[in-house]
Amino acid sequence: MPLPCTVSSSLKKGFTLIELIAVIAIIGILAAIIIPSVGKVRENAQRAKSASNIRSIAQAYATFSSSGGRVRIIPATVASVQDWAGYLAEEVDLNDASLYYIESDPNVAALVSLPLVVGSVSGSEFAVGSEFQATTPSYAVVAGLAANAPSTTTPLIFTRGLHASGEWDVTAPWGKSGGHIGFLDGHVKFYKDISSNGGELVNYSSKSRTSDISTAISPGAVILNNE
Repeated sequence: MPLPCTVSSSLKKGFTLIELIAVIAIIGILAAIIIPSVGKVRENAQRAKSASNIRSIAQAYATFSSSGGRVRIIPATVASVQDWAGYLAEEVDLNDASLYYIESDPNVAALVSLPLVVGSVSGSEFAVGSEFQATTPSYAVVAGLAANAPSTTTPLIFTRGLHASGEWDVTAPWGKSGGHIGFLDGHVKFYKDISSNGGELVNYSSKSRTSDISTAISPGAVILNNE
């Protein structure tokens, strides 16, 4: 009786060099696709958060300016963004210091920690905290605005680093990609720059288009940017 024929098969174990190279190449391609997308999603999320923070600050300013039965302003004599923020912290309890920072801002990224509050009451007076004073907020603000300034076209707060040309500096929180501007009525818009179409802003006096934000605010008002 013939013996049954036995066939021995050797199973491959592991990957061949070509297969390993193919897998590495696929991983590299996927990483090239996914990593920039993740970075873009993170940046968009930070921009949305920044817009929300600016809106909260603008709304607090509106509450401050209209309370007490008369229109109030933060005076042009205020020396810094921090002191400007101190007005809102004292008058309408907007004391959350984190609202004034953007995570991607190089000045913020270099800090070991961020202040929690703008300031506190010392004795009978409100004082801006030394920790908040020692940092550079991510926004520039406008003080001394006219009480009757048009709310829809008058800038109140904007991403730090905006030049008179309408472009943001490379050292701005979003670099030359652009920045936000928050207006007196509380609406916020992101601009790559504000020089297109003859200027994205409205000149306060002539009502013509302008790319220089300093001409979009009322005479006597000042921009505080801590730069």
